[in-house]
Amino acid sequence: MNNTGFFVNHAQNPIDTAFIIITHQSLMSSATDYATYRSNPGPAALPQNPVIFTVDDIYDQFSFGIQKHPLAIRNFLDYLLTNWTTEPNYLFLLGKSVKAKEIRKNNTNFTNCLVPSFGNPASDHMITIGLNGSLPFEPAIPTGRLAAKNNIEVDWYLSKVQQHESPVLGNNGETEWMKRFLHFSGGTNPGEQSTFFTFVNNYKTIIENPFFGANVKTFTKTTTAPIQITLADSIKNLIGSGVSFMTFFGHASATGGFDQNIEKPS
Repeated sequence: MNNTGFFVNHAQNPIDTAFIIITHQSLMSSATDYATYRSNPGPAALPQNPVIFTVDDIYDQFSFGIQKHPLAIRNFLDYLLTNWTTEPNYLFLLGKSVKAKEIRKNNTNFTNCLVPSFGNPASDHMITIGLNGSLPFEPAIPTGRLAAKNNIEVDWYLSKVQQHESPVLGNNGETEWMKRFLHFSGGTNPGEQSTFFTFVNNYKTIIENPFFGANVKTFTKTTTAPIQITLADSIKNLIGSGVSFMTFFGHASATGGFDQNIEKPS
């Protein structure tokens, strides 16, 4: 490992309540900048204990050197959950993934897959589901991803995070957008549409409670067409005036879009 010929004994170096960042070597410079900020974000956010791992090292140690193998990441995290005294707080997958069946016979796709996901169809949550006694549909570590292809995209993301966590405070409604949530529920048929709406409505009830006090707007798919184009001025105006969180609950693909398609971000 790391050109030494020896594996790293991660059990000897536990990180208390770690913020785990798994990235590709090509993104290391911007990943380091993000980790530095995450450890000391200033008064607007809680500091974390970030630790960065590269997928190439994980492949060598946890999947017999097989490149792009998601079981390497799962085995690695299982090892940490078993051997560290405290569970990691977060898992941040920093890098673009490409569908597994698209990379084995295509050199370009293979190269573009920086941090692989798990399963078909792929789900990042599947990487830790069931580990360390977690429920079958519950990730053992809260998981997120930035599907960045290069350092520039990571730097853009970091800049947005810094802006989001350092809002201008005032008494004229400048920060109302931070309580604004948009929920989009999809579904291929009326039965799914009803089920998905029930889920997002439950989320609405939770986030609107006094602990957060969000203002939630929900948009539900109403057709059986594969894609419903949602370009209402009301949605454009809401996004234009600022939204803290957008939930898309339904079917999606990289080429076909989401059950409800809104305009591309600008």
